[in-house]
Amino acid sequence: MRFIVIFLALLSFELFGKTIVIGPPDGYTFFWAFEPKTKFEENAFEAVKQHLAKNNGDVSNYYLSKNKLNVAKAVYEFRVKHHSEFRKSKNVMYMPFLSGTFTYDVKSKVVTFIRE
Repeated sequence: MRFIVIFLALLSFELFGKTIVIGPPDGYTFFWAFEPKTKFEENAFEAVKQHLAKNNGDVSNYYLSKNKLNVAKAVYEFRVKHHSEFRKSKNVMYMPFLSGTFTYDVKSKVVTFIRE
């Protein structure tokens, strides 16, 4: 009897878990899982994370579609989509205005967000 109670208690903790990880849509990767290969990419990614934290955003709410260095403008660009655009539940608010491009200016070290 004691083992059944322990089993049910452990099972109830598993059923009430809040973290659900769903794979990204085709052609996208998790933005939080971006692995910078150079120090420059690392600086750009850290600056974007700080920008999101300052503006009440979270890196885990975005999918990365493309990242590149724009040499002509001297910026590093992260093209992202907000997770609400791929919602399957009516409980998630549709917010397409949060999708766009984060740009990290090399000279001024400023992050800006350009909406699509």
